Amino acid sequence: MMTNRLLIISLILFTFGVQAKASRHEYSFDAGITQITKQGESKTTFTNRGRYNYYFSPFWALDINYTRMQTTELASFNPNSDTSTKTEYDAFGAGIKLNQPLGKRFNVFAATGLSYSNVSEESENKITKEKTSDKESSFDPYFNAGLMFNPGLNKNINFSIDYTYQNLGLDYTASYISVGAHLTF
Repeated sequence: MMTNRLLIISLILFTFGVQAKASRHEYSFDAGITQITKQGESKTTFTNRGRYNYYFSPFWALDINYTRMQTTELASFNPNSDTSTKTEYDAFGAGIKLNQPLGKRFNVFAATGLSYSNVSEESENKITKEKTSDKESSFDPYFNAGLMFNPGLNKNINFSIDYTYQNLGLDYTASYISVGAHLTF
């Protein structure tokens, strides 16, 4: 009985020790082009994202991220419209990132999770100058997939290109392609 408890405790301690040695930290920053869509109409703008990943193994990690879309005016949705709309959002997300090495220089990755997003929208009638505004905060899923490349100069510095899809409040969705730099240690 005592031997079984010692064996179980030893295995648990060994498992945590192995996880700690296999884990690593990754910080990344990327910038890209976003297409935001509402009711079938889209507009393109810029997005920035900061991300922290804690790797439990070389293959999966905790993904924590912050995304910020630059303010955009959506007057070009419909050139014949009398309304101009400005939209912006930011989102804090957490999820799981899966990583699959492809040789020594490439990795394919995918991440999914839940984000808390804040969307604000301000519309103005061009003729009457009447303004309306709306804000919504919501929890929504995000999906991300990409390719990471190590140029061989330093094993801790990588570059990536990826695609992200995210539902947002106020009936918006965001799709963006970004390029980024990653620092791991």
